Amino acid sequence: MAFCPKCGGQMDTAGAVCPHCGFDFPKENGRRARRGLAYSPLANTALVIGKIVAAIACVVSVIGCLMSLLAGHLVDALIRGPIAFFLCLAMFVLFVRACDSTRD
Repeated sequence: MAFCPKCGGQMDTAGAVCPHCGFDFPKENGRRARRGLAYSPLANTALVIGKIVAAIACVVSVIGCLMSLLAGHLVDALIRGPIAFFLCLAMFVLFVRACDSTRD
């Protein structure tokens, strides 16, 4: 259940108008406006920076694998390197999906 910010009455979470006092919630592009740190410009900037850093980490991990392979460190090249790559790739995918969900 949600509560009206004007009268404090209980209302449906999907309701756009309070049934007790008639308070009309502000809308943004046909949807309820999102507020808070999770939807701030600072959060969007952090997501973009996260995408960039995760992409760079993917490239660096591939380069590290190749360098380890050339140096003869097979454990690093064939086990640790791919694990690092896929973890960085997973972070990149999460940042991309989070950026896409904030646009909705």
